[in-house]
Amino acid sequence: MIRHVKLCITLSLALVLALALPTLGRAQPIQEEDETETIILSKQDAEIIRMLMAVREYLDEYFIRDLDRNELYEALLRGMLESLGDRYSQYLTETQMRSLSSDLEGEFGGIGVTLELVDGYITVVSAFSGSPAEQAGLQAGDIFVSAGGVDLQGRLPQDAAEVLRGEPGTHVEAVVLRPSTGELIGVSMTRAIITPPSFELEDLGGGLFYLEISQFTETVGANVPTLIKGLRQFKGLTGLIIDLRNNPGGYLEACVNIAKELVPQGPIVELRRKELREVIENEQDTSPVPTVVLVNNGSASASEILAGAIQDTGVGILVGEQTFGKGSVQSIVPLGGGNGGIKLSIAEYFTPSGKSLQDKGLTPDVEVKPQVITLPSKPVFKRPLNWGSVGLDVLGVQECLRFLGYDTGEADGVYGPKTYKGLSSFAKDRNISFSGTVSEKYVDMLYASVLQHAKEKGDTVRDTALSLLKRRIDTGRWGTASDAA
Repeated sequence: MIRHVKLCITLSLALVLALALPTLGRAQPIQEEDETETIILSKQDAEIIRMLMAVREYLDEYFIRDLDRNELYEALLRGMLESLGDRYSQYLTETQMRSLSSDLEGEFGGIGVTLELVDGYITVVSAFSGSPAEQAGLQAGDIFVSAGGVDLQGRLPQDAAEVLRGEPGTHVEAVVLRPSTGELIGVSMTRAIITPPSFELEDLGGGLFYLEISQFTETVGANVPTLIKGLRQFKGLTGLIIDLRNNPGGYLEACVNIAKELVPQGPIVELRRKELREVIENEQDTSPVPTVVLVNNGSASASEILAGAIQDTGVGILVGEQTFGKGSVQSIVPLGGGNGGIKLSIAEYFTPSGKSLQDKGLTPDVEVKPQVITLPSKPVFKRPLNWGSVGLDVLGVQECLRFLGYDTGEADGVYGPKTYKGLSSFAKDRNISFSGTVSEKYVDMLYASVLQHAKEKGDTVRDTALSLLKRRIDTGRWGTASDAA
């Protein structure tokens, strides 16, 4: 039998919160009505509190520097979460909480990248399409070493977000480690207005549609199911390609709402926590439509739930590369009173067939590597460029022109006659005036053309998916990558 003692003591709010953490089962802030509060503790907990108070008093009296009690209590909370040994559970300061809450809602100035703490490293899950991060060549799996002159090793993704976000048009330098090659890469990015991505639909003809979902936001969860219903009713939907590449996840509810329009009646995902089991099912009698899901290493969390449900129920197949492998669900619990909050893994999820995704991910039915296109870096605009200018900025402009097929002679960083000819031809082809001076606006247009040209070179993963989908509709079989060739 556990003995309880009644302990009446004046505690700071942060310490009371630390004691209350084991009983948190709600996402509501904990409120404090009075600085002095009577709480009931087990004998063991009371002994721990007395020990903590004794240590704090000893530090106050004998440590060589003055102490900030709030920092001490934050460290206590952070240590509690770190001791769990779970890469996704962490203590968040109030500033970090605000940063996290804006990831799926609103607009902000930044570089457009989704980050997770993986094995203690701030890791890129995905770069938003067309974002400064994508333009700089950041890839899923890259690890942030530093940004804006701040060492990010041993820090949290929210710390990186504070540095990477800022006024649109301002610049930020970063160093990332690419584990696949072992190289350290320096990148320079110009912050832009980042709007959390949503979805895009393209009519491929013949009842086939391409649906790109960049993140599972509330908007996506509300609108995509209605969209799919409309395609069935009014557009004669016969086949669907869902692109979840570089989709880092989002709201579980949004993912489930979409799955209910695609998979048959039955389980969508199973959540497990200790001895508890909860199966989320599709109650409606949905008529499945042949579906191909495009995935890669940037497809994580809710993306893997949707892809796993489609794969396991036999509705469709996965095409692309192995997914990220984030198989746990986190709850965000604000602590109130300006004390931040905690991000806690509350369950692991499993596909309808019982497959765990944690650290494993999903293996595509048809593995297809994307076509490798080496993009030139965006020239960093530091000055207007004129005939005779010399420097790395000129070299950057020359490399962009060469990528677009314009002859600039040797890429030597010197603005000479051939560079002028290439610049003039680029301007003429796009019906824009050119005086010979390369302005910042010209550089932006030049690099926008580079990105568009890269897209027009073709998407081998999508092309393969479309061929396989047509084969499935024509023959009733999915076939293999060789069939799609």
